[in-house]
Amino acid sequence: MRNFVMRSDNLLPQKRLIGSLCILGASLTLSLVVYFGLWGDWAIEVVSRWTANWSSSALNLIGFSTIADGTIIASSTFSVNIVAECTALGPIILFIGAVFAIPASLTNKVIGILLGTITLSIVNILRIVSLFWIGSQFPRHLEFSHLLIWQGLMI
Repeated sequence: MRNFVMRSDNLLPQKRLIGSLCILGASLTLSLVVYFGLWGDWAIEVVSRWTANWSSSALNLIGFSTIADGTIIASSTFSVNIVAECTALGPIILFIGAVFAIPASLTNKVIGILLGTITLSIVNILRIVSLFWIGSQFPRHLEFSHLLIWQGLMI
């Protein structure tokens, strides 16, 4: 019968996995804190206003006539209120956690976080623009598009 000896180099992958899971867990927790407003209403308000302004600008570029008043985007026929869940903040926090969980150099992680944050923000604005269009043109399809299609795509 041979004795099994655990070598320290065999533990390295297990330590990385545990570390990665801890980072992802912390990222998920932070995302939930943001979503439930425990981080502070002022931060959510700033991001929500930013999202509303950029989304309104994008809508105006494609022919809508909208205004952004705080967190509300309105046209003459339709309006939406941008709340915490409408921003890209939650997905960005999860993405940052995932980036930090993978083995890569700090430089590559920073580049990945910057590119990912920009991409998620643009996708989120496109999401809001498409939902505004659906809500104004096909209101009976808004709930389905909002809850099933776009939430699945953002995840």
